[in-house]
Amino acid sequence: MTAMLREYSGKPLQNVDDANLDLPKDAPADTDQEATPQAEFDQLVAHVKQVLGDRVKDVRAAQTLVDSPARLVSADDGMDRDLQMFRRLTEESFTAPVKILELNRSHPMISEMAQRIAGNREGDLVDASIEQLLDNLLLMEGIYQGSVADMVDRIQKLMTAALRP
Repeated sequence: MTAMLREYSGKPLQNVDDANLDLPKDAPADTDQEATPQAEFDQLVAHVKQVLGDRVKDVRAAQTLVDSPARLVSADDGMDRDLQMFRRLTEESFTAPVKILELNRSHPMISEMAQRIAGNREGDLVDASIEQLLDNLLLMEGIYQGSVADMVDRIQKLMTAALRP
């Protein structure tokens, strides 16, 4: 039904998975967090691309996120999200498509990672956070195919670091 429904109450419907999603501009959101400076954000994007390699098609700034640190979107030539989920459930050899990772420059997690990289304090903790961020997004999309054991080890490493005084 959603594939055939083009508008509701006179408002056009848009696919949230669209890499070129254009939402109407409302009043600016009240956020206490300022956007990560461009130079730091560019360093973060380069580092994320290095860590994730060919598991993402591209990494860029998100234009539509407010509360979330990141989102995955399909490339223009990518298959629909519902079709991806259907194929994952029905095809034994299904491989999750490579998506575009969009980062929210105003999210505290993204800002902290950018500051750590800019200050040469990234270490394994930032890399583990990047890996976990991608896995979280894939899991939420229902197309995660990684190792659960690796994910649990990484989560425990991040929890240990968070609990250190």
